Amino acid sequence: MEQPEWFKIHGQERKVLCLCRAIYGLKQAALAWWKELLASMRKIGFERSQSDAGIFIHKASNGDIIVAMIYVDNSSFMGNNATLVKEKKKAFMGIWKCHDLGELNEFLGITIRCSGRKIILDQKAYLTKVLDRFGMTNAIIANTPLPHSYTPVAHTSNPDLGTHPDIAFAVIKLSQFSANSSKEHFEWAKYICRYLAGTQDYTMVFDGNTNEGLIAHSDSDWTADINNCCSITGYFFKLARSSVSWLSRAQNSVALSSTEAEYMAILDCCRQAM
Repeated sequence: MEQPEWFKIHGQERKVLCLCRAIYGLKQAALAWWKELLASMRKIGFERSQSDAGIFIHKASNGDIIVAMIYVDNSSFMGNNATLVKEKKKAFMGIWKCHDLGELNEFLGITIRCSGRKIILDQKAYLTKVLDRFGMTNAIIANTPLPHSYTPVAHTSNPDLGTHPDIAFAVIKLSQFSANSSKEHFEWAKYICRYLAGTQDYTMVFDGNTNEGLIAHSDSDWTADINNCCSITGYFFKLARSSVSWLSRAQNSVALSSTEAEYMAILDCCRQAM
C-alpha cells in the first residue's frame, strides 16, 4: 500500500492512512453505506425488514404503514396514507441529497402502472434494448421459452464462445453451461430471445380486488439433469394473483427418489415463505 499522490507525508512515506469515510469501490464501502442508511432510516422512524436489507417499514400509531424500498441510489416510498408518505419522503430528503420525482412509474428498469386497484409491471423498454443489442428485434417468434424435447448437454471440448418468471427454467438451464458454452447453447439462448420478442407485451398484474393472500406452489423434476443426475427445484409465490417470487435451479445433492426430490423442493419453498 502506498500513500496517495499529493498526500505523501515527508519522512513518513512508509506509513498508511486510516480512512474516516468509505471510498467508493472498496469492498467495505457497501456495508459502510448500508449502516449509514440504517441509522438515518431509524432517525425518521423506519425499521429494516428482516427478510430484505433494502426494505424499511414505518408503522404509525394509527395503523398506517409506509414502506421504503432502497436500492443503491434509487429509493421509493409507498403507503396507504399519501400525506404521511410525503412527510417521510421530505424527512428522508433532509438527510440525503436527492430529488422527488413524483409518483412512481419506473424502478430499476421495471415500468409500473396503476389502474384502479391493479398494479401492472413490465420490462418491455428494457427487453427492447436487449433484443436490439443482439440483432433480434425482428426475429421469428417462438411460442415457448425452450422446446419441450431439448435437453442441454455439457460442452466438453475447448471453449469456442465467449460471451419474466416464465423463462426462469430456460435461463437457469442454459446458464449452467456458461463457463464452457458451445455454439449450440448460444443458438438456444437466442431461441429464448425469440420467445421474448413474441411476449414483449406480457405484464404482471396485481389485482387488489381479489383480496387473495400469499399462495405458494412448488414442484421438482427428478434426475432431470443428464450431466450429473441432479433434480430440479421449482417454486413460485403469488400475491393478488400475480407472481412475487420464483426460483428454478438444480438441487444441491442427488435425490435417490422422486419423493426425496419433492421434499427438497418443498423445503426450499418453505424457507422462502418464512
